[in-house]
Amino acid sequence: MTKLKEFRESVPYWMKISFLDALEFIDTSKTNKFLPMMTKIMDTSFKNRFNDFNETKELINELERKLPHLEGHFDNLDVTTIYSFLLQYNQMSNNEMEIISEFITMYENHQIPNVDINQLKSVNELESIVNLVGIKNLSKEYSKQVHIDLDNEKWLVVRPLTYESSLKYGANTKWCTSAKHNPHQYFRYTEDGILVYCINKETGYKLAVHMWKENNKFQELSFWNSVDDRIDSLTSEIDYDIFNLIKEMYGNINTKTNKEIGGEYWVKSYDNYIKNENESMPMEEIDNYEMEEQPAIINRRVRGYVPTDVEEVEPETEQPVARDYPSVNY
Repeated sequence: MTKLKEFRESVPYWMKISFLDALEFIDTSKTNKFLPMMTKIMDTSFKNRFNDFNETKELINELERKLPHLEGHFDNLDVTTIYSFLLQYNQMSNNEMEIISEFITMYENHQIPNVDINQLKSVNELESIVNLVGIKNLSKEYSKQVHIDLDNEKWLVVRPLTYESSLKYGANTKWCTSAKHNPHQYFRYTEDGILVYCINKETGYKLAVHMWKENNKFQELSFWNSVDDRIDSLTSEIDYDIFNLIKEMYGNINTKTNKEIGGEYWVKSYDNYIKNENESMPMEEIDNYEMEEQPAIINRRVRGYVPTDVEEVEPETEQPVARDYPSVNY
């Protein structure tokens, strides 16, 4: 306990600021005479905001999505305490929370040996470690749900053929195609396009590449870093041979989309996550979703810009020798 108390004193000042400190700042009187009044008002207001079981359960679910390794730990807390925790955790991005949570789980399960946790200072360091451990586990469980374009000592280049595999190979990124609880983007990008994940086995670095195909021709090539920012290919960390592999895929009209390679497995994944959802959704909501949300997102992310370093790459007009694509089995 003494060590924890000493540690609390050593953390940065902004981490020590509490809600009470914020109220005290509002009270401009010299004696803080308004502070008791404000605490009573805020306590009453706070408790009135949550007055049924469903609201409490929603807050717990949100916390457990952020911190899956703490599932069940919030069940016995009162709603105001749960909400207070959530307010604090919301200061961190979901991606950071997921990485930290996964790191703790792996570390406690003895999957991360020879790492001094006291020397780690950034989320990027945790992300690299988690990705490296995750890659080793992926090769066993999800290898049949991806098309492997390259697998050597340094690089793994794959096309995810199911939403499930996209979640796993895109773990600890902010890619919309591997977003939890939102499978729509994955199926949009892979139905008429080629979605490729490039993973460095030595560093844990991840890069997503998307090629948009329309009327049997490639219209666009885009590169996305792990925080889902679109970047120029020249600023990525892929090696020259990886870039040439991507360039070759883009220049070959016979390169197949993820859906074409995945076949029944892509369709099965679609049925599990989209078809069933649409069948249970009121028709009015489905119409609004199709008419409003979908075009806006697609236009923003996959059209209207081609990196300068690939502008001269033209799809081949002759029929080249196509690659052999192995059958995919679960």
